[in-house]
Amino acid sequence: MIRKRICFGLCLFLFAFGTKAQKNNMAAFYHQWCAEYNALQLPPTTLDYHENLRAVSPRDSLQIQENFFAKQIKLLKRLKNELQNASDSILYRHMEFECLQNLERIGLQKKWLRTGKEIPVGGLYHMKNGRKWYAYYVKHFTGLMVTPEIVIETGKHEVKRALKKIDSLNQLLGFKNDSDVLKVLQDKKFYLTDKEQIIRLFHKTDSTVRINLSRCFYDYNLPAIEAMEWPEGTVATPPGMYLNRDDNPYRKDVFLFNFSQNKFNTRCTDWLYMHEAIPGHHLQHYAVPDSSNFFYFGTMEGWACYAENLGSEMGLYQNPYTYLGMQEWNLVRSARLVMEVGIHYYGWSFNDALQYWKQNIKGQDAICEREIKRITSWPGQALCYKMGALAIQKLVSAKIHAGQNIRQIHHYILSHSHYPLYALCSDC
Repeated sequence: MIRKRICFGLCLFLFAFGTKAQKNNMAAFYHQWCAEYNALQLPPTTLDYHENLRAVSPRDSLQIQENFFAKQIKLLKRLKNELQNASDSILYRHMEFECLQNLERIGLQKKWLRTGKEIPVGGLYHMKNGRKWYAYYVKHFTGLMVTPEIVIETGKHEVKRALKKIDSLNQLLGFKNDSDVLKVLQDKKFYLTDKEQIIRLFHKTDSTVRINLSRCFYDYNLPAIEAMEWPEGTVATPPGMYLNRDDNPYRKDVFLFNFSQNKFNTRCTDWLYMHEAIPGHHLQHYAVPDSSNFFYFGTMEGWACYAENLGSEMGLYQNPYTYLGMQEWNLVRSARLVMEVGIHYYGWSFNDALQYWKQNIKGQDAICEREIKRITSWPGQALCYKMGALAIQKLVSAKIHAGQNIRQIHHYILSHSHYPLYALCSDC
């Protein structure tokens, strides 16, 4: 999916501060702020950095953008003293995040135009100011004010945690060593080759989750969602993808599952359903209708990744093999943090990333090339799952500590899905 870079501006008459109405209606101010920014018609940010570089605006357009955002930063500093509640703070931090990110982008793009418009292969590290470019991509896609240094340390920590959980599960299951694990997990009993049987399995999972959904969520009256084979899927195809009825030719809500090589790993059923369907993207799409033009990968994918951890509450992960399947994919997501920063910030080669993969991820060599190519061409996007989930978990924990119940907390996060996590998490 392509992030819609819909930007905003400020109408100057709104900065005649002083009236009570202006001070007490940040929402009205925020909506007015949208108009001028939309008028800039900035090119959308795509996933592939090569395409983004080819779409950089001419110098005169960048100068207009820079003048605009520099003015907005000054005006926002004046506006900060007018904040009166948490909702005001969210709107302010949203505007602040967009202005700061755009100024950073413009500065990098202007230098790129001056220095020959180089489009590197093998990652951002191999271009002038490559580390600064990557630092921008990290913040832009995650929606968090985090640095590559924080990301890679987080990744190393999460890899250790995931490996520890997997080791505990392997011991519980009676596995004696890695060879024993691989031998058992490759057994045919874990793989379905009949597509209709897979669809029935997902249907059963859907029923179980809907029965238990009220434990953690309000009643959103969610429409049906169907599992479908990913058309022409290959080993390079991701595990799954959600498509709401407005974004597909099927005229119904679906999530696709990868059926390449004519088999499906049943240990992935629970976490994949929760990520793509309920309480992941399907619930996210329908919980609170969103008329906003904003899209933040960190908030959207972070939520779906966070949702995978609610398996026990949803009546899933009823045997250690399905929970092991979730932890195996959690390990991949965690390792991607380390490998991506390594490639774009520290100059790792493909072989460096491959070596890290083989040292830490056992039994998943079939997808390693796909994952390394993905994080090389799409800097920032793969960070959104794990970094977003950790930020959301931190937010949930803080609100529980403050006395809120889990359904209130989840509704709050879902109803603010169109904001960057920076706007929601004051200390993220």
